[in-house]
Amino acid sequence: MKNDILSITIVTIVYLIVWFMIIKIRNSRCEIVKNFDNGSDFYESLSELDKENYWKEDTKVLNIFFLILLFFVEFAMFLLFIENKMWFLPLIIGTVISVITGIILSIKLKRKYK
Repeated sequence: MKNDILSITIVTIVYLIVWFMIIKIRNSRCEIVKNFDNGSDFYESLSELDKENYWKEDTKVLNIFFLILLFFVEFAMFLLFIENKMWFLPLIIGTVISVITGIILSIKLKRKYK
């Protein structure tokens, strides 16, 4: 029981640290990260104001992705804690839903700034 709680806590902490570090990197003023993340051609085609607005909205898309995935990871950890054999299903479903949502929102965002 203590091992399960410790494992769940470690998974959650690692997840939150990864999310935090990605946001810290994205919020840095390093242009290399922005060009690498968005594709140099697309990002360079934006005006300075659009670059900043696009970057902020793109970070929101990333946060939505992580929030959706976090919900399903925590649900999977709960099922694992109560020893349910289907704990892996929320991980699969959450991965699919968060990736699809992220892709759709990212495509809509790029269309908005084209």
